[in-house]
Amino acid sequence: GADNNRFIAEILPAYLTFRLDYEGLELEDFMRQVDQRRQDEFEWLAKGREKYELSPGFIDYATARFNYEWARQMISYPTNYRFANDHDNRDITPEYYDFLQDIPLVDEKAIGVSEYHTFLTRTLGWELDKVALKQLRNPTLSDRYDLSSLELSEAAQTHLDSLYEKDGRKPSLSKMVDLSALGLSDSEQIHLDSLYANRRSLRLSERFDLSKFELSAAAIAQLDSFYERSGQSFGITKSSGYESSRIDTMGTKVVFHLPMEEELEGVSEKIPLSELLDWSVLSLSTAAVARLDSLYEHRRPLKLSEKLDLAELGLSETAQAQLDSIYAGPWMRRVSFGGKRYDLAKQKLDGRVLYWFLAGELVNEFERGYTDFASVNERWEEFKETNPYPEYNEAIEAALTKALVLQPGQPAPDFTLDDLDGQPVSLNQFKGKAIFIDFWASWCGPCIVDLPYIQKIKAEMAEQPVVFLNISLDDDEEAWRKAIAKHEIKGVHLRAAGWGADVAKAYSISSLPSYYVVDAQGRIAERLRVLDDTQGIVAIIAESTKAAGG
Repeated sequence: GADNNRFIAEILPAYLTFRLDYEGLELEDFMRQVDQRRQDEFEWLAKGREKYELSPGFIDYATARFNYEWARQMISYPTNYRFANDHDNRDITPEYYDFLQDIPLVDEKAIGVSEYHTFLTRTLGWELDKVALKQLRNPTLSDRYDLSSLELSEAAQTHLDSLYEKDGRKPSLSKMVDLSALGLSDSEQIHLDSLYANRRSLRLSERFDLSKFELSAAAIAQLDSFYERSGQSFGITKSSGYESSRIDTMGTKVVFHLPMEEELEGVSEKIPLSELLDWSVLSLSTAAVARLDSLYEHRRPLKLSEKLDLAELGLSETAQAQLDSIYAGPWMRRVSFGGKRYDLAKQKLDGRVLYWFLAGELVNEFERGYTDFASVNERWEEFKETNPYPEYNEAIEAALTKALVLQPGQPAPDFTLDDLDGQPVSLNQFKGKAIFIDFWASWCGPCIVDLPYIQKIKAEMAEQPVVFLNISLDDDEEAWRKAIAKHEIKGVHLRAAGWGADVAKAYSISSLPSYYVVDAQGRIAERLRVLDDTQGIVAIIAESTKAAGG
């Protein structure tokens, strides 16, 4: 009612002025600020209830908003701090997250409050992060590889993971090297296997070539020491914004910051075995040690069937050969959040909150268009069977209808925008050529990070009939022009001036960067989220140039 609006108008100036600068914002100061902010908000509400006749529904909404604004800031602080400072905050301990016990995960009165939705999304993401971190630090065989083609039962896959943990992760030296060539007795071979199993860990300076960092011997020793104290944990970040390589030890692990075009070279294979073992307990001659170093250096990779006794699983020889083939391939790093947050929500939430949140997830996935459409549609069919709230079905159906318009094979929505010279440019004028559309903005960090990938794609397609169409959502025309010049971005440049622009709505742009490939007949060929697989994208564009004849 009117009193609700008067209260909002009264507190709005103070409400909107609160901003947190995370650069250098340490934990104690952060908590003091957000706790004070929450206290101030509830004092405003208490005074407002005395001064105005606030409706019960509005009081419930304001209470939820203030509580979940605080909770959102708390769950987001570790990530926001890391982004602002390029390292983790060492003061954040597991006990920091005890605040989650003080605020309900399920609160029907908070449905519709944006801060509540963000809090749920980030809290579920934090739960997934913990699982993902565990998998990345100590992945099982089924975490590393896609074993679905083997059609193993759950019990068999668990047994295989157990065998891999026991014998496959660190095979014995005698399995990798023919120790009989050294003339060792059985007991000496067993002793050597034991020494190998207990070999010392590699120092960081033994794992990677650190010469590009131009460190002194003392600095390398300090870095090796920090690496050991941090549990041998390290990370790598790459950005086109980095002018040179540097190493950061301000957080809980060693972090390498590299320009996009640079790589961190591994050198661990060059470390002789003799430098990792204590030979004093074995009476091997200098020649025998040198021979063992040579055998170890030239050891061949073991098949999985040579590491494990796969007969225990009852696999046929064909299935064992298939498993060996999968194991010989690259890791798939199968930790992904697509659909996992949805599944976790079904475990953690209930009642109306559950269906409200799941509906939002489905709407978001249909609108963003990046995920596997078939799998999202499958979740939607399952949702319809159990959801008791018709309004959520209606919202999802509306998003699905819009998403179908942007599926591969559908005509790409036409538009007309002005280029750098103020001349109108339409999508349809490029029919007969493939079109790579890049929705970006000068203020979008990830957009700039992707530029080296786009440059590679452009170089590969330089002789092909392809148009690179860059559509900026910059409100600020000057910032748009400066960014194009600064980053030397090639192609056709158009500006749509904000999220509300017709072209942004037509292509369901809810985040940047966003990419589309349009074929030579003006049909959508693909919507892309990431560009790291440049060769795969080049293949998609190349195929799209042929569509004119189709």
